[in-house]
Amino acid sequence: MASDDDGTMFRAGGSSSSLKLTAGKCSVRAHSHRPPAQALPFTPPNAIKVPSPGWKKQDLMQEISRTLKSVSSNLLERFVDTAYRFSEQHSLNEKIQGSGDLVIMGTNSEKPHYVLGVVSADGERLLHKVDLKFEEGKFINDIRVTTRYNIIMDYPLRFGISRTLLQKPFIENDMNGKSRIGVMPLFGDADSIIWFDVENHCSYHLFNCFEDENEVVVRGCRILGSIIPSDRYRADKSKWYGRAFLQPDKDSEDFDPSLDGILFSRPYEWRLNLESGTTNEGYITSEKVAMDFPVINDKFIGIRNKYGYAQVVDSLATSKTGLFKFKMIAKLHFDMPDKENKQFISVQYHDLKEKQFCSGVQFVARESGIDEDDGWVVTYVHEEGTNISQVYIIDAKRFSEEPVAKITLPKRVPYGFHGNFFYKYCK
Repeated sequence: MASDDDGTMFRAGGSSSSLKLTAGKCSVRAHSHRPPAQALPFTPPNAIKVPSPGWKKQDLMQEISRTLKSVSSNLLERFVDTAYRFSEQHSLNEKIQGSGDLVIMGTNSEKPHYVLGVVSADGERLLHKVDLKFEEGKFINDIRVTTRYNIIMDYPLRFGISRTLLQKPFIENDMNGKSRIGVMPLFGDADSIIWFDVENHCSYHLFNCFEDENEVVVRGCRILGSIIPSDRYRADKSKWYGRAFLQPDKDSEDFDPSLDGILFSRPYEWRLNLESGTTNEGYITSEKVAMDFPVINDKFIGIRNKYGYAQVVDSLATSKTGLFKFKMIAKLHFDMPDKENKQFISVQYHDLKEKQFCSGVQFVARESGIDEDDGWVVTYVHEEGTNISQVYIIDAKRFSEEPVAKITLPKRVPYGFHGNFFYKYCK
């Protein structure tokens, strides 16, 4: 995802911010939000003038509006032309199955608020660009595809500079708002979208989407609130953290549904019936374990998959600081029910030692592999007691066993870094 100070935000489907290239054998980790040949963001073509005391509010808003339109239009074209120039035909990161084309999306505080595009497999042409006609700017963090559809998330996390002029927060989630999921033909437009109303949420990250007979299945990590606190909690962030990240106790006398457990993220499934227009949704793992930053074997993007991987939140440690800390890695078996509770799926865990926390989990498929889980789970692990950072390489088929390799790093990798792996020929 790339963002600019004007509130314009862009995302290509898949894990946040990194490009995925496929050309050979040697795995390389890419974290940068910017392609190496041309840096983003660029210097805006106009700057907002600092208003004198005599300026009227509407004059300032008009000036901001003109600047936003110029910057956002220029940024989108450069984003498409540069960031995805390097996409290889066989990269599967939100590529349309069988074509190699790349689906991207951009959100903006000014109209058009949500634009979807399709970039050619060679990265040289914008094949499709359409305004989805959102009525307001919303911070939507992910997009997915199936073999025939684009899957559009829509939830009430609103943002925009103009909000501040109305004495509203720049970005704010509406806990009482409405959420929906759109199913759109790959080269469709706003009028072709089938919208499904779902339980309100503010979920940033998805595992995968696929078609199952007359249904579209969407799997992700569902949270109820925004990780950015609203104004009423900024005065006492410790209280907000202390309740938002912990497992909610709905039987507690002081239970507050607008606060307690709203950031306790759990794997979730939405089933959208294209014939009846109905939705069947619910959590698929235990209410005792929080997870986020889901990944899969990218070869299965857009089609039915058996496995997913996610970082397990240390809810207590996170609630003390507001900094996400992940104490384990989970392997989800989507087609295997839990032995103790059949309404949930089976989950394996790779445990870390005390004071060790992971980030940036990715699945790297074995190039000659046949099974979906034939490959490695790779993650950064930081030991807070010794201040040593390592890369763990875990055999996904022997997931609970010790890593097959640990690589000590010369510098610490901060918590929260994440991206994609890609293959590259090594000379």
